[in-house]
Amino acid sequence: MKKISKIFVMVLLIFPLLLSACSSATPTQDPAIIKTQSAQTVEAVLAMTAMATTPTSTPTPTTTPASSIDPAITNTPQPTNTPLITDTPAVTITPFINPTLPRTPQYSCDQYKFIDDITIPDGATVQAGATFVKTWRIQNTGSCTWTAEYQLVFGYGGEGTDWAKVAPVNFPNEVAPGGLMDISVSLTAPTASGTYGAYFRPRNDKMTTFGEFIWLFITVP
Repeated sequence: MKKISKIFVMVLLIFPLLLSACSSATPTQDPAIIKTQSAQTVEAVLAMTAMATTPTSTPTPTTTPASSIDPAITNTPQPTNTPLITDTPAVTITPFINPTLPRTPQYSCDQYKFIDDITIPDGATVQAGATFVKTWRIQNTGSCTWTAEYQLVFGYGGEGTDWAKVAPVNFPNEVAPGGLMDISVSLTAPTASGTYGAYFRPRNDKMTTFGEFIWLFITVP
């Protein structure tokens, strides 16, 4: 701004001098020429002033076009965590589990103990399709007397047979605590050869089974 002011002051100082010079010129000089020279001088001064006041242009930053970017420089994706491979558990064979049957209440007076197989010992051979009688000997170890309303009922097993359809067998007689009793069931052997078995259990007059299972196993040739 100070430079522009100085130029403007110089114009003001020069202009009167030009006018005085024009007034002292010989009368033979054309006044139009004098006006033209004065106008050119003022115009030159104004042009210099305009150049001084023209703002300097600020260079515009250039951006690199997307096509000039090196394609090799790319964002590398971060590796993801790969879950560890765990061992597949081996298939286990579940052994046959005895079914859970209703148990005698703890206060029940009905208990028994297996004594012996009277007929058809375990593994006995029975001909295909033959009818046989299996007899067990048991002892009354409880405090209640067994009556004829007590029964021997099918428990489970008997695959390949019709033994599950056997009707409950009533106790043949009363048995006081500590007494022994033989209880029997009539069965029919399957027609196919193989080994067969089943489990039975006593049941009291309240329709509650008690004690452990007693069983039989036969072989059909």
